[in-house]
Amino acid sequence: MASACTRPHYGLDSAAKGKFASLPGSLELEIVQFGINRNHDQKLMTYAIVNGDLLLKTTDTCIWPNVDACYFSHSKQYIGFPENTRYEKTPVVAPKGLPEVRDHQYIGPFSVSPDSSFALMSITAASYRWPDGEYPMDIALIEMGTKNIVFETKHNNIRHLVTDVAWSPDSKLFAVLSRSSERYHGPLGIIGNLLGHPVDKYTYYLSIYDRKDDLLVQSRVAYGLLTGWGNIRFFSWRS
Repeated sequence: MASACTRPHYGLDSAAKGKFASLPGSLELEIVQFGINRNHDQKLMTYAIVNGDLLLKTTDTCIWPNVDACYFSHSKQYIGFPENTRYEKTPVVAPKGLPEVRDHQYIGPFSVSPDSSFALMSITAASYRWPDGEYPMDIALIEMGTKNIVFETKHNNIRHLVTDVAWSPDSKLFAVLSRSSERYHGPLGIIGNLLGHPVDKYTYYLSIYDRKDDLLVQSRVAYGLLTGWGNIRFFSWRS
């Protein structure tokens, strides 16, 4: 199994545990590992963040080629490049009339707040085109009534890919799950380099904001994964 070569680790940063514990509810985090064996099966692991701890709840395997249950396990809302059919099963239509973001385009996961007052959109540089590999992505918070941009992040050259975004049920907080990558130089990485297919190692981060754009807490949640994707959602929430 490719992902086992790096012994993946899961957990919250010690400095962030107290802040997560103070949130009025819990969150669920999904990590999907691709190609866990020679048959290209996928593994879906569901973790819960409860009282400041990251706890494994369930582990499921999706058998190739019927892997949609893993990747689309909770109907991710995603705007993709027209040439990219990977997300063609996304059932939700993106908000209309969004403002232009200078030098950027709306690409990636998005979420409208439950009270319909805000849209949380992923944005990336206007110069990127599919399938140019992984591309840096930021987020923009848009007030739906006025279609004004409340704030946007500008990570510039920091290569963080936004894999999922989600709102709390009371529309007061939102979460951003992002992923960074670095070249993997282990046995599988050496073989990949020789074959002309370099292998990357991924680290996932979870950030919680309020709708005033204040970053409330941020933590690394997983690292050492060679393949995969991530999803995040709120549950058991108290207003």
